[in-house]
Amino acid sequence: MEIYIVSLIIAAGLGFIPASIAKKKGYSFGLWWFYGWMLFIVAIIHVSLIPETPSKLQFILLPPFPIALRLYPVKVPLMN
Repeated sequence: MEIYIVSLIIAAGLGFIPASIAKKKGYSFGLWWFYGWMLFIVAIIHVSLIPETPSKLQFILLPPFPIALRLYPVKVPLMN
């Protein structure tokens, strides 16, 4: 019985490795910790292959309905 508890604790500790790598790449720590806890070998390979998430500054924000800009133009003040 004690061996099962010890192996669950070790597996939970090993789950932090792919979770911390995923967090640095911009993904959810909790989801990757659970994934790493359940399937450590698969998760460590998977996290090494996924790309980093692009920052939100790289996206151009568009309104949900582009026609809304023509109907209700928005004036944005320019910063000097």
